[in-house]
This record gives sequence, C-alpha cells and structure tokens, in this order.
Amino acid sequence: MLLVLLNFVILQTSLASTLKDISFNHILKTNQYLLISQHRCQTTFESNVRGATCPRGLANTPREWQIQTSLCDYPVRVHLIRDPERRRPPRAMYIGRDRSGKTVAFVEDLQLPQPSPLNTTSLMYSRIIDFPNRVHKYLDQQRTEFTIYDQSYQLLYLVARDSRGSQHCTIYRLSNLFPGIHDRSMFVYNYVHEFSPHTLNRVRSGWTEDPYSDEVFYATTNGEVTSIHVLPLNRLMSALQDGVDGKRVFSYEASKRSFISVSGGVIFSQHHKDNYTTVYIRSFENYSQQSLGISCGFISDSRHSRNSFPSVVIVRDWEYCQIRDGAAADRDSCQHERDQWMIQEGLLPAAEPTSWWLTALIVSVIILVTLLFLLILYICWLRRSLDDTFDADQTTNLRYYPGQYPEMDVSVDRWNY
Repeated sequence: MLLVLLNFVILQTSLASTLKDISFNHILKTNQYLLISQHRCQTTFESNVRGATCPRGLANTPREWQIQTSLCDYPVRVHLIRDPERRRPPRAMYIGRDRSGKTVAFVEDLQLPQPSPLNTTSLMYSRIIDFPNRVHKYLDQQRTEFTIYDQSYQLLYLVARDSRGSQHCTIYRLSNLFPGIHDRSMFVYNYVHEFSPHTLNRVRSGWTEDPYSDEVFYATTNGEVTSIHVLPLNRLMSALQDGVDGKRVFSYEASKRSFISVSGGVIFSQHHKDNYTTVYIRSFENYSQQSLGISCGFISDSRHSRNSFPSVVIVRDWEYCQIRDGAAADRDSCQHERDQWMIQEGLLPAAEPTSWWLTALIVSVIILVTLLFLLILYICWLRRSLDDTFDADQTTNLRYYPGQYPEMDVSVDRWNY
C-alpha cells in the first residue's frame, strides 16, 4: 500500500499551475475549503492547497489503484447534503451501482485530511468505495445516467436511459439525512413523481448543481463549440419536463475541453491529449465579467482517462469550520479567520485605522451634544420652577381707572398749528 501511495505522489508531481500569481485559494477567495473529487469509485479529499500548486485530487486514478477499481467502470456521483438550518456539519451522498447494475446510494459524514509526509503541497487522502460490500439503499432498477439534488426541498432527481435509448426521470423525497449521534440508520426516500424528460434534454449533458448558488448547470455542443447553461434550481422541472432553456454563460471549443462540474462558484473542465490531461479551473462568481483561472496539467493513462469525468464538490467557509472544529465551531470566529486571510492575500482591503484627531472630533461632538441636551432640560426646569413661585393673587389682572377726560382726542391731525 505504501508503494502505491509513493507512486501516486510521484505521478502527481507533474501538476503545475500556469499562472504563478494566482492560486487555487485565490480563485475560491477562501482558505477554508474541502475539495471532494470522485474518479469512478475512488474518492479524494483535499484541503490547504499551498501556493501556486494545483489540487492533486483532480488527477486521474493511478494504474495501481485502477486494478483495485477494475469492476468500477461507471461514474459515481457525489452530492453535498447541507443542513437547512446550517447548525450541523454537511454530509455527502455517493450514488453508484451494485454488481447487477442497479443504482444504489449511501450518505456519510465528512472528515478533513490530516498532514502526511508523502504530500507537502496539500492535505489529502483517498479511499476506494466498494458499493456491493457496504450498506446502501437501492434507488433504481436501471443504470442512472445523471443525478441532481435539490437541497431546498431535499429532492433527488434520477435520470436513467433504458435499452431503447429513452430517458426516464424519477424524483425521490429524502429524509433522515442527519440522524442523531447514536442513530446510524440509513436515510429514507419516498417516491414523488416519474416522467419522461423533454426531447431537448437529449442534447444536454453534464448536469450538475451548485449547492452554494442554488443553480443547476448543463452543457450543450453545437458543432465545435460547447456552451455552459445555467438556470435556478427551482426551474429544474421546467427544463426537464418542458424543455425550458437555461442562460448561456460560458463557451469554449469542444475539441479542446470537456465540462466536468461547477461547485462553490468554480467551474472545472478538462482536456485529454495522448497521455496528458489538462484541468481548467475558473471562477464563476460573476457571469458577466471575465474572471481569472488556472490550468493544471498532469500525466495520465490515455486508456482510462479519456472517458473519465470526475464528480467535484467543494465544501467551504462556515461548513468547513463545522467539519474542522465540530461542536466548538463559532460562526463569527470562522468569518473573522477568512477575512484576515483575505486581507493578508490582498483580496480584501484592510480597515484603515482611525486617526487621533478624528477620534477627538467625534468625542467632542458627543460631549457638546450631551451638554446642549442638558442645558435645554435645565432651561425647561427653570421656567417651570419660576411659574410655580408666584401666588395666585399676584398674577391676577390689574384694575382699570378711567381718566379725567375720557373723550379727549389727542391725535396730531386734530389741531392746526
């Protein structure tokens, strides 16, 4: 096993980033993340990708591991299961097949990789999923083509294709996704609806959801151009059942790149040529602006990598802290940690220290306003006190005594001088 790990590390040393000033962390705009990449039945968990290096988990399975996964010649999908109230750490759902080809799934907790002397560029560990020999749930009798998980309503969409080439979509409502500490029972699913997708979906591929933006993505190819389309997750039924189009947000030459996934605001695509594979990583935070990205190249086995498209999921920010810190996780401390990292990396402007004269001015204004308020209160109190000191007979009207000449007119115009 140690030899396998050493060969895996040696194989991945060819990874390189084409832009030295841009790192994977910069594209994510956080250093709090867990990258989950699924190559068939091999799951790789990776975090803390250092400097301008590339995530090693995006590399294809080494030949030694391919022997162990020779019976796993089908894609395995990974979906992030998030707590609607964000109080509990997220979990992951893995959807694969058993020996008879039926679709099966299981949900498990997530753990962060630990430091290893075999890998100095990131924290990473890998494992092989043996679907037939582990506890799972049967979901469908047919081989599933792709799956989509709607976290808002905990709905799982399974799209399968029968022997005649017709697509069928089955919707399940999932529950018991977060059992108690002492309750390790499996999740529960209930049948909701089944229908035949619209014919326009025959040319749509690469369906994937981004749990952090509540959007769903798919790819279409027209000649030599592949386009990525996006639509809100609550419009998924309109796209599947009625053929509603999503908004085109990205295009590239089909012969040079294939779509992998979108997760955590980042799009992953790859290109195979002979024994060399290039993975492109690009920020998808703002569709209307050109964003920077990196490309990672590594040597691969062309016999297995050409039709291998990993499923990629990113766990980030507060949910990463929940996995890392457990019950001691604090949302404010987690946000402060990320802000400090962004300031250090120049991604967030540092708060300018307030100068002493501005502080003195603010204090002076507060003191003056307070004194003015007290002065007004004193004046009001003084006036009321003076009114209360006079007796009632001293405040009565004065008597009027008529003069000696009551009809006398003393106006100037009356007399002639």
